[in-house]
Amino acid sequence: MRTIGVVIPVFNQAIPLLCTLHGFHKQSVNTFKISIVDDGSEEDIKSIVNLFEDVLDITYTRINKSGRAIARNVGVEALQNPSTLIFCDADRIPARDFILEHANAHNMKQHALVVGDIKEMYVPNLWNNLPTVFHNYLSTQRLRRPQYPRIIYTLFDEEGESISNIPWLATFSGNFSIGYDLFKKVGGFDPDFRYWGFEHFEFGYRAYRQSVKFLYNRKAVNIHIAHSRQNNYQNHLKKSHDIFKKKHLSPEVELLLDFMLGDVSLLDLHNVSIPLHDNVNKFKNVPELFVKITNF
Repeated sequence: MRTIGVVIPVFNQAIPLLCTLHGFHKQSVNTFKISIVDDGSEEDIKSIVNLFEDVLDITYTRINKSGRAIARNVGVEALQNPSTLIFCDADRIPARDFILEHANAHNMKQHALVVGDIKEMYVPNLWNNLPTVFHNYLSTQRLRRPQYPRIIYTLFDEEGESISNIPWLATFSGNFSIGYDLFKKVGGFDPDFRYWGFEHFEFGYRAYRQSVKFLYNRKAVNIHIAHSRQNNYQNHLKKSHDIFKKKHLSPEVELLLDFMLGDVSLLDLHNVSIPLHDNVNKFKNVPELFVKITNF
């Protein structure tokens, strides 16, 4: 029987976490465990977790501020060897069949990294508008697919199979799953990434270079509660990109930041990448797609 473990790192997102855990409480299946890792928050995360400890199989671990890579690795170890790991961020409310759809994908395709579908809502003044959050979530109203996922999902065909050299760009740390043994084989998240950004792509890149198959399941939906980015957002990306480049000397990694800043298209990045599979010619006819950093 497949056992499911969900890893949620959190830093100062107590109210979004409340919404996210409510979504897990309403899942269509209940055979899963949740590991919350509090990455040195100043907000009272533990009290939010306590609200759900009677209705969810949930563990809480607090660490000194270490970054999302280390927090996720700690969360994995706290789960005690589940069959499958699902990574979800604290501000992403899972749709009712979120767990079920990730599990189904792994039942159909073994040894894969499964990417879910990301939707988004924007609700200002979150605490005072929680009824709006739950209304939008339950009714699926006022939801949109953000620009970055919308572009990246073109890396997959209608069946969710990868058709490009760069499927690792779809390693959304807020919505992907992978077998526990495969996660360990790839090597987990690299603890050198302490700044925001790219630690998830670097994990996906290593997985791809180890010939892990990527699969997109459009039914594995979670809903991001949109928020403003920190002022030093691009600076963090540049620092993380420097770490990435030092670890992997390749043209696609070299151009990654330019792609994220909108200076290089998705097709350009695909074309400089070294193919590992035979089906990547399907990606040749896509239009030139560019990311806008403010929408990522």
